[in-house]
Amino acid sequence: MPTTVLHHPPPYPPPQGGREKFANEAARSSPSPRAASRGEERRSELTAMKADAHDRAGLPQGLGGRPGRGARSSGTSIVRSRLFIKYAALFVTVVVLALVANAAFDVWFSYSDRKASLIDIQRQDAQAAAG
Repeated sequence: MPTTVLHHPPPYPPPQGGREKFANEAARSSPSPRAASRGEERRSELTAMKADAHDRAGLPQGLGGRPGRGARSSGTSIVRSRLFIKYAALFVTVVVLALVANAAFDVWFSYSDRKASLIDIQRQDAQAAAG
């Protein structure tokens, strides 16, 4: 069965204005009170954009407004559960192979010990009959 890869949109759209806007904001050393309120506005805008992007993508809102926290989307849980099943099957296979190998060695050594003891008993019986 082919594995399907689910592609999700980024958590929120990139801000308007590009890198220049952020470079100008980062260049300021002491923000004014007005700039602080703009920062709060910007954070609230980003939070709203995240919520809108998640609504458009059909992703659930988790804890803290981040996707995948608290509630899982159905696509990622399927992929993660398949991966978990593969790793669990691999682990079980390795353990079973180790146990089977151990049992095989135990049977082989038990057989060779029994065979050696039977040969010794037959040799002693032959020497007693000859002697």
